[in-house]
Amino acid sequence: MTDQNLNKYSTDSISLAAFLLSEGCKFSGLERITPTKVNFLFENSRQIQTLADNFWKSEVLVEPKKLLHALKDLKSLLYQFFNERR
Repeated sequence: MTDQNLNKYSTDSISLAAFLLSEGCKFSGLERITPTKVNFLFENSRQIQTLADNFWKSEVLVEPKKLLHALKDLKSLLYQFFNERR
């Protein structure tokens, strides 16, 4: 999903966010959308649009270690994000 200002790509899917991060897409932060839900924000580009489309079509190959590290990093960010806003 593209953000309104077209400079950001956002998704609420942690699996897609981890994939994009593992592919080298530039992560730019988290945005709260409900008290318990966030969007993961990335710098928008044609590459990110293509990667996301291919991800949802199951047309991607990933390096497992990179994906797991990205997922771990995002979970850590989520933990910090929700704990500092209490």
